[in-house]
Amino acid sequence: MKIYTITRSHNTGTYYTYFGVVSKKRVGFKNEHIVGIRTFNEKHELVGGICRSIFGIEDAREKWHDKSIGTFESSVVINSIGADVLTPNGREPKMDYEVIKAIDKYDRSIIH
Repeated sequence: MKIYTITRSHNTGTYYTYFGVVSKKRVGFKNEHIVGIRTFNEKHELVGGICRSIFGIEDAREKWHDKSIGTFESSVVINSIGADVLTPNGREPKMDYEVIKAIDKYDRSIIH
């Protein structure tokens, strides 16, 4: 899973929206390609703006567009660097909860 980040600056603080893209087909699932989306503030608190966490590719593209343009905030799009994010056993996350767990862990490791 590759994680991409949109960092947004706002008068209330800085927000990080992560898009965890599961690139391989998920066997046994209807929606084979998914994206997990989560937004955190500087304190690692999950913040609103997205009602659900798992999206199909088309819906996720629309969310990426909305989040990267912003309204009154300035937005900076940052591609993730380094290796793909994997589960502890070294495979790509495939279950929805694994995708969300991986994004949460990534957030804690990135924000200092």
